[in-house]
Amino acid sequence: MNIATFNYPVQAGVNESVKANINRVQFDDGYEQRSKKGISNLKRTFSVTFKGTYFNKNGKIVVDGDSQAVIRFLEEQEGYKAFNWTSYLYPNNKAVKVYCEEWSSVYNNGVIEISMTFKETM
Repeated sequence: MNIATFNYPVQAGVNESVKANINRVQFDDGYEQRSKKGISNLKRTFSVTFKGTYFNKNGKIVVDGDSQAVIRFLEEQEGYKAFNWTSYLYPNNKAVKVYCEEWSSVYNNGVIEISMTFKETM
């Protein structure tokens, strides 16, 4: 199966958060024991923003081609399909396998801002 690649430039300032997936057992004496769940228990989430432009033509909003391509790419992935994304946060531009089930677009003074949440997957 061929995996898609997100090849669109995103704004600097990507936010990354990491959540450890762990087992936790609490004992009566207050002691707590923890262990990791699975082989790769650290899951990363990235908040990513793409900025493009739009204009109003005869009462109709016209969005630039790159912004349309980003939205089309996300819609084609349907919120569950994984794709590769290269983050400048990683050494040697290592691709990260992610999916995006949530994004939003804000139109303001000729600028369209598409905010996306990429979640790491295996």
